[in-house]
Amino acid sequence: MPLPTPGKNEKEADFMKRCMPISSKEAKDPKQAVAICMSQFRRKKSKGLLSEADEAYRSTKYIEQATAKTFIYKDPRTGELYQYSRKGVYKKNGRTLIFVRESKGKQI
Repeated sequence: MPLPTPGKNEKEADFMKRCMPISSKEAKDPKQAVAICMSQFRRKKSKGLLSEADEAYRSTKYIEQATAKTFIYKDPRTGELYQYSRKGVYKKNGRTLIFVRESKGKQI
């Protein structure tokens, strides 16, 4: 069940009364439930220029990761695949890895 979000002019005490029954079902102990609700309240109330800039930065990083090249290497003995952000010579367990392919924005 999704956690509630605080209303625009809702006080912390009122929000905690609404949030605690829901978060206590999901949390392992009461302290964790309180922390979840407090975090939810502060996150909503702290939305401002800084958080907007933070969200813009995160979306930019996501786009960079989605379009970044990934180089896939294979361990010749075990067949395990490894990914690196740069092409080069890599070793694992004393064995030189073999270049397999270049992937754009996909994770293995």
